[in-house]
Amino acid sequence: MSDETRVKIESDTDVVLARGHGRAIGRKVGFSDTDLTIIVTAISEVARNILIFAKTGEIVLKTADQPGKRGIVIIAKDNGPGISDIPLAMQDGYSRGKDCDGRAEQ
Repeated sequence: MSDETRVKIESDTDVVLARGHGRAIGRKVGFSDTDLTIIVTAISEVARNILIFAKTGEIVLKTADQPGKRGIVIIAKDNGPGISDIPLAMQDGYSRGKDCDGRAEQ
């Protein structure tokens, strides 16, 4: 692996910065515009979760090279409290987030 980029996540500005780095690395690797949209959406999602649930953390972006194919590795790190009940969290429909109206989801 090469081209490692680390972005501290402490604010909304950092989320935008991480997305930009992810797009640049993905473009360099050769992903299509559609795939780049998926990549930056995934980065946005994990970075926002860091802000919401852990307050701070880090996104690490790397290129992944294997014979005949290339990719991007996205690692989200934080020091948040973690998930207290993993089996519950894995149940279909479970969420600690809020719906579109700002109400807590069940």
